Amino acid sequence: MKAMFLIPGTGDFHCGSCLRDHALMRALRAEGCHCRAVPLYLPWVTDHTGDAAGDDGDDGGAGRQRIFFGGINTFLDATTRWSARLPGPLRRALDAAALLRWTARFSHLTRPADVGRLSVSMIEHAAQAHGHEIERLARFIERDGRPDVLCLSNSMLIGIGTELGRRLERPIVCSMQGEDAFIDQLPQPWRDQTWAAIARRVPQVAGWIAPSRFHAGQMAQRLRCDRSRIETVYNGIAPPDDGIAEAPPARTPTIGYLARMHPSKGLDRLIDAWIAVQRRPRWAQAQLIVAGAMKRSDRPYVRRQRAKLAAAGAEHSVDWRANVTHADKQRMLQQITALCVPVTIPEAFGLYVIEAWSRGVPVIVPRIGAMPELCAIGGGWLYDPDRPAALTDCLAEALADPEQARALGRRGRQAVSEQFTDRHMARGFARILRDAAASPSPYGEAR
Repeated sequence: MKAMFLIPGTGDFHCGSCLRDHALMRALRAEGCHCRAVPLYLPWVTDHTGDAAGDDGDDGGAGRQRIFFGGINTFLDATTRWSARLPGPLRRALDAAALLRWTARFSHLTRPADVGRLSVSMIEHAAQAHGHEIERLARFIERDGRPDVLCLSNSMLIGIGTELGRRLERPIVCSMQGEDAFIDQLPQPWRDQTWAAIARRVPQVAGWIAPSRFHAGQMAQRLRCDRSRIETVYNGIAPPDDGIAEAPPARTPTIGYLARMHPSKGLDRLIDAWIAVQRRPRWAQAQLIVAGAMKRSDRPYVRRQRAKLAAAGAEHSVDWRANVTHADKQRMLQQITALCVPVTIPEAFGLYVIEAWSRGVPVIVPRIGAMPELCAIGGGWLYDPDRPAALTDCLAEALADPEQARALGRRGRQAVSEQFTDRHMARGFARILRDAAASPSPYGEAR
């Protein structure tokens, strides 16, 4: 089985989708599948380095990646009439990985209306507005050898993917990784047009994969398609390879946070609850470690959280660790009593949950999205996000009873070994790839 993955890069930080794609490709290779990744828009970034993506240095960290649909050119194609007249050498220079990585730092300056227009253009008008780049990518894939299946990291790539599938006469498998949150933030009319454009191309995709039953049901409703068309394959991670199956007991009662430092992940809610915990004399010496991706645009938000801590006299109790590596995350998980990510939107999965469980660390998460489904095994605390004191109470309970926390963490660790490893994920994904490769062509031609 040969699979080509189309993966949108972030340029300057690693996200949960990037980490999942990286782990999936490594595990599929271990199962005998030949995988290669093509970064789109911006360079692909993960918290690993190595051979994740292919032969051109597409390792998630190198600057040598060959980028297709480079973010600058693609934006100009969708928002101007003169970009097609740019000379070829200049267009190629604008696709340089180093330039795209630098440009990604200023993505927050893009107008929402332009982002919406670009989203619709990439899905609804991919062949018309970006046909030259689709042809260039198709030629690249032909030279590399046609894959059995084209894999899309998320449904926002369905325009590019289906046009490539038509040209190469290859089936498409599309993952769903929480892109609904991005689409729902687009201004109108682009939001509704984006959903409608994806829905119209649903029949052209041979296989749909969601990371949770919750998200499968949610996306089926949004795309108005039969729920049975979407299969659930839980995300998975590689078991720790350092011989430490369980984190040792934290010397100081410590709560951890491991996600992007962003309002959607609820960091401000955690800071507010932490200040309330610090006001209780019993926990005056407890610690909070805040780790995760922090973009340039996140800095003002983080400064506001630090200012709240300083005003409350609790700044000394928080250790900030921005843009951590894989090794940094593993060290952090060995230092905490419980992990808390109080997300404010219904998440499709939450990779940080199983990352904590793999170390025997329980989680504290809100009762929304996929969290009740994941935590049905009893690997932590679920709290009511509509009750202001609920998060504070859960934090205090985790700190007060470390033995209970460790027992919950062991349940989580067992759940990872039984259903959330990268091997489980790869085997489920490989089955769907084989089914897609054997399916009738949605383009009316036999493959």
